[in-house]
Amino acid sequence: MPTQLTRSETDKVMAGVAGGIAEYYGWDPWLVRLAFVVASFAGGIGIFLYLALWIALPRGSPSTPAMRLAEDRFARGEVDAEQLEAIRADLRREVGPGFEARSPALRLLEERYAMGEIDREEFLKRRDVLLGPPAPPEERPPESA
Repeated sequence: MPTQLTRSETDKVMAGVAGGIAEYYGWDPWLVRLAFVVASFAGGIGIFLYLALWIALPRGSPSTPAMRLAEDRFARGEVDAEQLEAIRADLRREVGPGFEARSPALRLLEERYAMGEIDREEFLKRRDVLLGPPAPPEERPPESA
């Protein structure tokens, strides 16, 4: 369970307010959305409350389901902190403009890796097949004094 109430970056329809509330309390996000709709018809308070929370709540981190699986494995003692950081680094490779561009095949591959079903080498090889090899780092010209 998250330690801070934030807007969800992975479960959102508009701004992630309902998804963030649901994630924080462990509720179904569609029930939270339904509550906002019902409250909107009951005097419009739902719309006002949603807009206020949209402004007040900070954006959450773009944690993927695979990252949460890896964190659960760490919590159960199946991986140590160093292995968890390596998994996180492997899962952070962005695809296009953001996390929304992840294909179902890539998400499934990430989840299998996070659960320990495939090792790091197999994950990296298959990810490169899906995405192509990672771009080389940009070279900067030496700064002149």
